[in-house]
This record gives sequence, C-alpha cells and structure tokens, in this order.
Amino acid sequence: MSKIGFITYNTLPSFQNGWVKSTDGLRSALVVQDTKGRGSLYEERRLRTTEEVRAEIAKSWETLDKSLPELDRVVIYIGASGSEDAIERATKVPAKKLTFIGCSCGLEKKEALIQSAGLRDANRFLCECGGHITMTAMIQAFLEGDPALGVCGL
Repeated sequence: MSKIGFITYNTLPSFQNGWVKSTDGLRSALVVQDTKGRGSLYEERRLRTTEEVRAEIAKSWETLDKSLPELDRVVIYIGASGSEDAIERATKVPAKKLTFIGCSCGLEKKEALIQSAGLRDANRFLCECGGHITMTAMIQAFLEGDPALGVCGL
C-alpha cells in the first residue's frame, strides 16, 4: 500500500485531519492541517496570537512525526508565512521523500531556506497562494490512483 502525508498550516475544507483511504484500499493519505480556518480562502480569518498558531503547527507535526516511518512521501505546503518553521521541521524527512508545494510569494527566501536546510534534492512545485486548491487536487488524484501525479514525484 502506498502512503503519503500531506501537511499544511492552512485549512483544506474537503478533508478532515487523519488517514483517508482510497476506495480500492491501495493508497492512504495522512492529512495534517490547521482546522481553524486559516489561509487565503478565508477572507475573515480568526485572529490568533503567534503562540496559538505555533502551537497548532507543532501539534500537526507531532501527528506527522508519529507516522513518518510508514510514509512513502511527504508533501508540505510552504507559503508566505510559516514557511521557515515548515522547512526547518521538514529536515526530519529525507529529501528524496519530500515534495514542497508553495506560492511564489517570497520564493527566493523559501528556496534559500530549502538549500540551507540541506533539502536541495526535494521536489518543488508552484501553486496558488494558500495551496488549498492544489493540495486538495493532489490528495484526490493520489487517492484515485491518477498516474499524472508522477510529474509531481508522487
């Protein structure tokens, strides 16, 4: 069985946190997200302190950390804010198992962080701000066994 973890510090309204299995039982996706309604899809964001956001991200990574040994690949969204922490935490994953998706906001900075973290061999793909549409599509395509995901290294 193929297993991929998808992590974002934004919200993916189509999914709940946890494992999602394909209908044929051949693939499982671990979805780890901030369920508090964050990201560019939400015009009215719930105001939270930096400490609250960091606590939510830390909790998400704890969930991912427990499942790392069984995952074939990890897809991580890196956006305009929060990418530093996500890239730092991604160093727990071998670069060959990583795919970063992110918007072009601050792209040079994100690329420099990836390089300095020793993750230059990780796959990287651009997406819309927030990554909601792209990550949702990637999860759905993976669960449906779409061979086009090979382009994304999945």
